[in-house]
This record gives sequence, C-alpha cells and structure tokens, in this order.
Amino acid sequence: MRKLSVFLLIFVLGVTLAGCGGAPQEASEPDYSALIVPPVDLTITDCISEQELSTVLGYTMTLLGVGEEGSQAVYQTEDGTCIVTVHMLNQTRAGFDAMVNASAVPMVLQEGLGESAYWYGDTAQLMLYSGGYAVDVSVVCVDISEPNSYVLQIAESILSRLPQDG
Repeated sequence: MRKLSVFLLIFVLGVTLAGCGGAPQEASEPDYSALIVPPVDLTITDCISEQELSTVLGYTMTLLGVGEEGSQAVYQTEDGTCIVTVHMLNQTRAGFDAMVNASAVPMVLQEGLGESAYWYGDTAQLMLYSGGYAVDVSVVCVDISEPNSYVLQIAESILSRLPQDG
C-alpha cells in the first residue's frame, strides 16, 4: 500500500512538473463574429421613403438619421413638429410574442395587419410581425389629433416591401 502511495505521489508530481516547463502560451481571444446576427438584414429606408411619409402625413419629411446598426430610422419635419420613428429587426414569431408578453405597457390587438400586430396602449405606436420581421412604427405630430390612421398607412406600406418567409 505504501509503495502504491509513493508511486501515485511521484506520478502526480511528474505530471504537474511536466506541465510547468516551457514558455507560457498566449491565450487567444475567441472569434464570435460569425455568431453576431445583424438586427435587420435589409435597408430600412428602402421600406419607407421620405416621399411616402410626406405624402401620407401632408408634411415634408426628411430622414433625420439611421441608427442601431441600420435597424431604426427617424424622419421629421424641418421644424421638428412631426416625427416618425420606424424600428425593424429580424425576429421569430416566438420572439415577437415574447416581446409583446413582456411589455410593461398594455398591448391592444390590431386585427388584419401582418401576421400579428399590437398597439402600445392608446399611443400612436404599433408593433407588428410579418415574414420574420418585427416592425415598430410611431408617429408624433403636433398638428395631428388622430395619428393612428397614419401609423396604419405607414405600416401597410412597410409590410408591402418586406420579404416573406418560405
């Protein structure tokens, strides 16, 4: 028994010391770039143009900027009294449903728009799902008292340009 214990001790020491020799190797950083999926795989400004928004709203709308890796576009009038925000991302239906269920704001179903659509409570902001895309449209205009019809027109225009699954 004692010989076995000595043998094990020598074996463990030998393995441990063998690993200590030589120059330390630099740890390489793993490359995760292949795992990063862009938020949206199309150009958001191709889904709704300044001209279309100007026609729908009756104001001259210009693109203020595109952010969040191309997944959000903000349009506004020159004086800033009307702003349209469109946010779009690649999404599964299950992911979309999870976003709706996790909302802190009560969601109100909008029938007949895309595969699924919900208003954020009583605001002029609509979230919809169609063909692998989640789209969020909001309109805030000082001179428009009922912006929901404009949100619907903008959403329908965007939907007509989204590629469909399958």
